[in-house]
Amino acid sequence: MTKERLKQCFMDRKELALTRRRMETLSENSPLLQRLNIKATSLVARIEAVEDYIDSIDRSIVRQILTLRYVEGLTLKEIGAYVGYNAATITRLLKKHFMEAQDAQGKEEEDCGNI
Repeated sequence: MTKERLKQCFMDRKELALTRRRMETLSENSPLLQRLNIKATSLVARIEAVEDYIDSIDRSIVRQILTLRYVEGLTLKEIGAYVGYNAATITRLLKKHFMEAQDAQGKEEEDCGNI
């Protein structure tokens, strides 16, 4: 999971809410309703992929930070108030997570090349 994909999750959630609100105003046999339903399904799948990724992380504090930052859209200061750390510590934990994830991805690709 890339950092860019995580960042997109918050906007996907906002777009999903807008799409659902638009769907409520349309008649059942509207072609636009069908298109919006397909769009909503795609957005839900993207959001679920991010949630699955976050759920797969071992450290609770990292899961909380990623959820608050990329799913809920909170600032580092808001996250710090929630979890009891300052913004610098939040940043350090995020950097460490992404570096470890990148190293694991590189090792995985290296292992696949040896098959």
